[in-house]
Amino acid sequence: MTLSIFILIMIAAIIHAGWNSLIKGSDDKFMSTATLSLMTAGIMLLLLPFVTFPNHAALPYFIMSVLLQIIYYILLAQTYKITDIGLSYPIMRGTAPLLVALLSRLIWGEIIPPLSWLGILLIVGGILWLGYSSFKTATITGIFISLANASVIAIYTINDALGVRASEDAISYSIWLFFISTSMIALWAFKYRHQRFIPYISKHWKSGVIAAVGSSLSYGIILWTMQHAPIYLVSALRETSIFFVIMIAIFILKEPTNGIRITSAFLIVSGAIILRLSISINPL
Repeated sequence: MTLSIFILIMIAAIIHAGWNSLIKGSDDKFMSTATLSLMTAGIMLLLLPFVTFPNHAALPYFIMSVLLQIIYYILLAQTYKITDIGLSYPIMRGTAPLLVALLSRLIWGEIIPPLSWLGILLIVGGILWLGYSSFKTATITGIFISLANASVIAIYTINDALGVRASEDAISYSIWLFFISTSMIALWAFKYRHQRFIPYISKHWKSGVIAAVGSSLSYGIILWTMQHAPIYLVSALRETSIFFVIMIAIFILKEPTNGIRITSAFLIVSGAIILRLSISINPL
């Protein structure tokens, strides 16, 4: 992994943190997700004439990715119904990069240097630490569903990486993937929640467009970097977006901070630095 790719992943993490911070205050997480999906589908529709459909080699991964995205959103909705987001989000986002690293090692025999393992564990530990206070009231069911969705995130991360590598065109693959997956979510919202969805769109479409551009650009960069760097590294560094979310919350949104947030931020940034050092010591 070159320095330029490392910087690109950090840029993607900052963009991801920015659009998440923009919509985090929504009183209806499903409506905000559906609005984001509709705006993303509209933007991608404008880009489709300029790209080709994924080739035959990438098609199985493409289809699998769409299915995994549907499963992800179903599990996400169920998770937020029965457990606090302060618990479920750290479990889902924190466990996923560790699962990606384990799968990379066990299935492909990918060599992960000890220093890289340390960096991954620090990032994972920092993210999980955010949910520390919520663990006291956690239920077994809530933890189980959160871990199940972490597994889905890990699987679709690996699947998408293999898909863009097979397609040899991350941009086309990303645009078609975003268009189909977000269209299905938006259509579902129109069919089953149209009485609330249409008024919600008219009120929140501007933030929806900004979030759509941010989410598409962020994950598009991640998919492109996976063509050129080990999946486990990209997956772990991607989650440093939570560090930037903490920074935005403290310095821009002026939210009250505490020892848990500060410790979490320190662990995450330490993990990112160690991962970068491991790359320098063990060039990939």
